Amino acid sequence: MSRERSFLGVLICTLLLTACLFHPGSRASAQVICDCPPDQMRDVTLRVCIGGANRTIVVSYCNTNYCPPQPDVQPCNPDNLPINARTVIRKVCIVDGGPALASAQDLMDAAIVAMSICCNDYQFFPPCEDPQAPFHWIVTIPLCVQFDAAAQCVWACDDSPCCTHLVRFTQTASGTCETRILKTCDDQRDCPTADCIRLACRYPVKCCL
Repeated sequence: MSRERSFLGVLICTLLLTACLFHPGSRASAQVICDCPPDQMRDVTLRVCIGGANRTIVVSYCNTNYCPPQPDVQPCNPDNLPINARTVIRKVCIVDGGPALASAQDLMDAAIVAMSICCNDYQFFPPCEDPQAPFHWIVTIPLCVQFDAAAQCVWACDDSPCCTHLVRFTQTASGTCETRILKTCDDQRDCPTADCIRLACRYPVKCCL
């Protein structure tokens, strides 16, 4: 009987160890979702409407374009739709010397608007094969950021939880562009440090903030 109990104990320990090895924690998963290595990060200068005026921003980001669109692109794509682009935004700065923004949220929203097809056509993304076909975009932003009001920059805190949106842009027969948010994935973890500002997990649909 003691030998059977000993074997059972070893078996249970082995199963628990296996579960730990193959079930990564939420922090590790979040790091993959928010991943934008410095050697892959790029900067782009874009124009965006804020308060009725055209402003110039610089966005630091990682991006992968899929042309033709590809399935099996994650995260936040439960129906496995073919994805045209996957973007992770890490930092946004206003660089035109105009009126200062008091909100870190507005700066992050500005980056999403500036990249979106319905607000700025294909200023950021290549049109791929058929501009009339639906364009599916996975965009991820940090939920915990630091904000330098004097420099007018907002950037991701280290180990920040992230917010991801799956968005569809569609050119209608009348020539208008429709934006539809298909899925939003919000990480509810707390910010890693007290000096981080928490942003709302939202997608700005209006083209002028």
